[in-house]
Amino acid sequence: MKTLLKIFLLAGILISISKNANAQKPITWQRTYGDGNIDYGYSIVQTPDEGYIAVGRKRINTSNFIYAMRINKFGDTIWSKTYNGAVAYDIQMLDYNNYVICGSSFIKIDINGNIIWNHSLNWPYPKKFLISKENGFYLITSIDSIFSAYPLIQKMDSKGNLLWSRIYKEGIADGWFTDIK
Repeated sequence: MKTLLKIFLLAGILISISKNANAQKPITWQRTYGDGNIDYGYSIVQTPDEGYIAVGRKRINTSNFIYAMRINKFGDTIWSKTYNGAVAYDIQMLDYNNYVICGSSFIKIDINGNIIWNHSLNWPYPKKFLISKENGFYLITSIDSIFSAYPLIQKMDSKGNLLWSRIYKEGIADGWFTDIK
């Protein structure tokens, strides 16, 4: 009897989990952006007005550029801009009206996409960064060679200038950082 009760209890839990896993919120809106070239979006951040700024890569002819676009809460484009550099992998809100973009360049922009400062970065490009409590930034990437890759952390000041850089080789034959918190 106990075994039968356990089976029914387990079946009830599985059915409940299955129903909850299939429950989805309805899509509010869905859009496709870009002009048919090889364009990619890699990161998005919500703005205080419930809109978004997304970043990635835009291909124009045979060149790649950092691409950013701001959309409202309905998905309508407010602005879209390209910046010098090949790609952007991450964007974070710095304060109410300023954002930092990280990729082939490290760029601070205002809410309208205007550049406040811009620094080119070396390959391989950082894919993630952390805003530090001291008003600076930590970027993660790796140093690649023909045979291996080593994790790298870079510390930047509040204006995006490099303060220090550390490569981690000890005990690592091949690796890189994928996230920073």
